[in-house]
Amino acid sequence: MKPRISPIDLRLQVVAVALEPALTLARIMALPLDDLQRLVATGYYREARRRHLTHAAIARRFRKSVRTIATLAREAEAERSVLARSEGMELRRRVVEALSHGPKTLEQLTELPSAAIPLEEVLESLIEEGIIEATDEGTYQGVTRHFDVIAEEAEARLDSLRHFLGAVTRVMYTRFFNGNAEHGFARVLTFAANPEQLQSTVRAQYTSLRDAVIALDEEASETAPHASIALLCVEEPSDHHWKGRSTG
Repeated sequence: MKPRISPIDLRLQVVAVALEPALTLARIMALPLDDLQRLVATGYYREARRRHLTHAAIARRFRKSVRTIATLAREAEAERSVLARSEGMELRRRVVEALSHGPKTLEQLTELPSAAIPLEEVLESLIEEGIIEATDEGTYQGVTRHFDVIAEEAEARLDSLRHFLGAVTRVMYTRFFNGNAEHGFARVLTFAANPEQLQSTVRAQYTSLRDAVIALDEEASETAPHASIALLCVEEPSDHHWKGRSTG
């Protein structure tokens, strides 16, 4: 007889797996644990509020007092984000902003407003993340691929990412929790391919899929359920930021 898993354990494990991408990115970007925990807490609150739950109902679900939920509400609705209230993150932003205007020496960067975290630690962290780099001339400068992203472009990318991950979330819920696992299709094909051939194949497959989806949408009845298809293709990252430091 196959061992059974408690539905309580399954819920925790599914959420833990779903968090792994966010935790991987947090590790790569060296986010302080306090900031990450606040992001989870306020994000969890905002998700509950989007479902029109009252503070009393949220308190029951979160197993917290109404006073704690009220505190979460103030943090979530503040004008600035959680990360913006972190002194360490604020200094990181000032360093990046200063370097966006050209290379700077350590002495020049020392003139920035101080914070609880040492400047040298901030610089080391930004270098590890690949956002800035130290030059042979003894200065620090920004890495171009990061500094070329403007605010409007970043916002558009975030909206696209939110849309994509929304489909992934629906697949997870359907496959594990609402009894319609057959309606949540998810497969991953891992293979080797030359970059040029891979991009050509992806474009051709996407065009074919898009045309088929448009035809389905046009033929659908007014009562037909909505569906989402998320197409993903990515080469395995090979930089040391993704892999982490070698322990060998």
